[in-house]
Amino acid sequence: MQIKSKKIWDQSQKRRSHALFRQALTICFCWLMLISTAGIAQSYNLSEKVTLSVTHTNIADVLEVLDKQTNFSFTYSKTTLRKIAVGNISWQYLSLQQALEELKNRYQLNYLPIGGTISFSIAEKQTLPVHSETKGGTIKGRIVDFETSQPLPGASVQLEGTVKGTVTDTRGYYEFRDLPIGKYNLLISYIGYLRNSILAMAEEGKSNTYDIKMTAGKSLDAVIIKAGSRRVSPVTFSTDREIISEIRGANAVVSGISNEQINKMADRNAAEIVKRIPGITVADDRFIVIRGMNPRYNQTYLNGALAPSTELYTHAFALDLLPTPIIDRILIFKSPTPDVYGDVTGGSVKIFTKNAQPVRHFDIGIQTGIRTGTTFKEGNTYQGGHLDWLGFDDGTRTAPSRLLPGFAANYGKAPVAQVKMLQAFSPDIQNGRKMMSPDIQGFINYFDNVRVSAHARLYNFTMVNYTRENRIQQVYRQTGNLYSMSFAGMTQDANRITHADQSMEKGRLNIMENLLLKLNEHHSIELKNFFLNEGNKNTSVSISQYNQLPKQDSAQQIRSKDILENFEQRTLYSGNLRGIHQVGTNRRHHVAWNLGYNYYRQLIPDQRNIRFFGQNGFFNAAGSNMTSYRDVFLGMMNRSFITNNEKNYQGALDYTYTITPLLKIKAGAYGLFKNREVERRFFQVNRAGLDGVNLAGFEFAPPGIHDNYGWSDPNLIQFKEEEMNRVWSAGYFPANGKGLAIYNDSQPTDSYVADERNLAFYAMGDWQLLNKRLNIIGGLRVEHDRQRLSVAIVQNGAFIPLLLEKPLNVWLPSVNATYSFADSTMLFRAGYGKTVNRPEFREISPFSDYDFLNDLTIRGNPNLLTARIDNYDLRWEWYPKAHPGEIINAGVFYKYLTHPIEQIRDDQSGAVSFLPTNISYWNADKAVVYGIEAEVRKSLSFIPGNVFRNLSIMLNGALIRSRASKAPVGDSAQQGFYSAFKNRQLQGQAPYVLNTGLFYENPGWGLKFSLTYNISGPTINAVSKVSTKEGHGDAETGPNGNPTAQAFIRPNLLELPRHQLDLSISQRLFKSMNVRLNIQNLLDQAVRIVEDQDYDNKYTAEKNTGYMPGAYPGVSGPLYKGDNIFRRFNTGRYMALSFTYAF
Repeated sequence: MQIKSKKIWDQSQKRRSHALFRQALTICFCWLMLISTAGIAQSYNLSEKVTLSVTHTNIADVLEVLDKQTNFSFTYSKTTLRKIAVGNISWQYLSLQQALEELKNRYQLNYLPIGGTISFSIAEKQTLPVHSETKGGTIKGRIVDFETSQPLPGASVQLEGTVKGTVTDTRGYYEFRDLPIGKYNLLISYIGYLRNSILAMAEEGKSNTYDIKMTAGKSLDAVIIKAGSRRVSPVTFSTDREIISEIRGANAVVSGISNEQINKMADRNAAEIVKRIPGITVADDRFIVIRGMNPRYNQTYLNGALAPSTELYTHAFALDLLPTPIIDRILIFKSPTPDVYGDVTGGSVKIFTKNAQPVRHFDIGIQTGIRTGTTFKEGNTYQGGHLDWLGFDDGTRTAPSRLLPGFAANYGKAPVAQVKMLQAFSPDIQNGRKMMSPDIQGFINYFDNVRVSAHARLYNFTMVNYTRENRIQQVYRQTGNLYSMSFAGMTQDANRITHADQSMEKGRLNIMENLLLKLNEHHSIELKNFFLNEGNKNTSVSISQYNQLPKQDSAQQIRSKDILENFEQRTLYSGNLRGIHQVGTNRRHHVAWNLGYNYYRQLIPDQRNIRFFGQNGFFNAAGSNMTSYRDVFLGMMNRSFITNNEKNYQGALDYTYTITPLLKIKAGAYGLFKNREVERRFFQVNRAGLDGVNLAGFEFAPPGIHDNYGWSDPNLIQFKEEEMNRVWSAGYFPANGKGLAIYNDSQPTDSYVADERNLAFYAMGDWQLLNKRLNIIGGLRVEHDRQRLSVAIVQNGAFIPLLLEKPLNVWLPSVNATYSFADSTMLFRAGYGKTVNRPEFREISPFSDYDFLNDLTIRGNPNLLTARIDNYDLRWEWYPKAHPGEIINAGVFYKYLTHPIEQIRDDQSGAVSFLPTNISYWNADKAVVYGIEAEVRKSLSFIPGNVFRNLSIMLNGALIRSRASKAPVGDSAQQGFYSAFKNRQLQGQAPYVLNTGLFYENPGWGLKFSLTYNISGPTINAVSKVSTKEGHGDAETGPNGNPTAQAFIRPNLLELPRHQLDLSISQRLFKSMNVRLNIQNLLDQAVRIVEDQDYDNKYTAEKNTGYMPGAYPGVSGPLYKGDNIFRRFNTGRYMALSFTYAF
């Protein structure tokens, strides 16, 4: 497919879209046919013959023997039926119905066949008396599967302490009538599921409904349930009760979220999920922020192994890469312990994917989504590769890196003929338009197991997930106050207003394969494999103009137009082999070992930036036709290739020895080896004949330099936008030098190689005192870390190698104490620990890179220091005994940071530096972060009425304060001139976080509903080198009447709060068929980043202060002051409809 026009999407694209639409319809039709025919009747016949010969046994053992001889599954209470003794039974080829009738007559054993299940219960010998003067109450409800809400026919329901019981009917319903008024404990059992109990109330003359969800059993042996006409195996992932139990039993301050809670919400990936956890926010819709700490201060673990950084420019793991269907639970460890990696300050994010289960089970799901402003709208695009839809580059874009030579040992570049360079690139650079189709996501989950020996069983879980998404964003960018170029003169003459029309087409493939080998009750080995590949195809058309009054602009209407065609492929593999062994008397010795390997690759092949400049709506190629160094360096067009490869190897060994039930000791070792290789190649197109020309001299050269003093053909070097489909050809790159030429501007400084080695040992003790009410866990972790980085730098006009080596030994003590009250429902936690925060490879490399999509230049700082942190925590927790799924907690925390690492805006506004926004890093001298956080998960069942029994609320939040300080340093400092600051908000830290949600779940109806809300406070996106208004100075106070150097430096960038409201509705349609409607971002508030012009770290919207004369003769207009919008865009409301079916 070749795009012919930028105005409308061409017919081939249209036919391809129609074909994809037809394929999607075909897939949906086949899938619906599959699930509709999945229930073809299977014969279950009570005439099956059974043979039995037993003596002196019980009814439970008899049923166990019969169960193995039939196609039916039997469900009954073993505890109850073992109390009924059986004398002698001898049957030879008796029909099953005759056998069951004999048991009924001889032992008062009732049976109820429902599909492929037969439920058994004891015939009532007496009834519970109801007082003659009162009317009894009714308790009824429905028993359903935990995950799918599928009704469970034949489940046993008993009233504890009585002989009264029943079994559910074919639709899973049960009912007890005319019960004496009072409280009853319902005991529920069903084969393949864990026993459950619930407190119920019988009220005079009323009917109370108690629907109950059953959790799948997690025993070693596999269980198959033959329900109805098809075989269904129950699968249950993490529940709220389990996650609360795990938090309660933790040895540190922990927060988390279960799969049960995840399934109630509209969240589509891990980045959206973690926002529901107390004290958590997300930056850039991808990176986790814990307690307001910048993402760089957190570590992410995937199935127990440290995850690699997924970003080229910063230390962070992009959580949006992990789709919701693969996630079982997420735990956030907020206080340090000796057995956890020491490079963590905000917290450790431990993500656990779904795991193997002792069943044979198959799930399939499909989802389609529409986004306002995107779906069925026309967006930008360009011709890519045939595998873009899967997220892979098929090689179309990677030719130059294979065909063009790199650098010699002396950093020299071999000359390459123009014709070879021209042929090395794809000639298809024309952008166009296409209609964006609805998003689609599909997944399959498969569980299986097999017995490999008398005691060992191998469990398997396979997951495949595919996602296809589109997004159109209209991005507004503005530097300086509105119309500021007309008023401020020199210090604002580079201010711009930009409108960018950006389109994103994303394809993502996730594959997970988990194997668990349980050798016996004492030994198990687990292998977890996770593969992810994501491709983002971005096409952006940006038009920029001077930020000046319309009267000034109308005279010439000067515009620049940039077209960006970008494809970014991310590939992640994470493999983890883990073993657990318990040996010795009472399992006193516990050994756990872990081997991990992570591979991450970020590939940006053939990124094209095509640049035009024009007046009054007519555009010609920019580059060497312009005067500024930036224009000439970036060229009329440029094509760049970036690769980022990272591998890390991990190994851990943990040994726990139980000396007494009150005392344990634990020791272990950890090793990490990490390697990263980054390479960039940069090619630009300008007029021919520029070899050896100083590009910076264009600003002062005579006009003839633009057309090589008349030699260049203006029809070739001043090509127009409509010629893009034929520019990359020999006709525009003639051998006589009259046209265009390709220049290899790749430099030795465009790559670096780095590695890190971390070796750690720890020892800790676990003491229980005061009759087990006080638990103290403390110890010491010792880490040796060495970072090395090799890069080329420019010195005295020559390239020389630079080797950075940063060794560091740290001693990291920590202690956590937990005091439980007598009833064990309430406890206090306190903790202290030392941690560090090491700079990332990218942050210490002098490597400089240009982010065309966001118009940013990112440069590292080799002088960065490792930050050291003291962490203090105190938290109160309450777990109501009558409601195991509830939790209430509140806590305070305090952190003292020495040399915290911050992202800074090393940017100027005047003509002295006509460049994009520059981002770099520095160390503040010190900072403190402190705050309070609280969480409530509460059922509303205490309010009378059946509807409130199914309602619950979630509320959590944090109030955070930070103060960062830095002493003044002059021009010789690591980052050049900057002013001192004191008690300034720490970069990336939010002052408050709030999450709340209302949840309704009716298991009997199979209905789930949730409404969730999230907001976090304003954060400093990037810190200015001058952080105070006084430090910035006045444009009129410089020597000789000229502005001071500080006056050109731009202020902090603030990211403003955004209210987010999400809605989710899920309904069981029939059996294991579920439909879900998710609506995200109902309010659709814009993402806004502003320039903090008054340096108070608060947003004061710019406003018109009056009609004023401008800095230029004859120019006057409204003068705006305040904080201006720097970047703004809306992500749109997102509506997704999904169907899932369990086999």
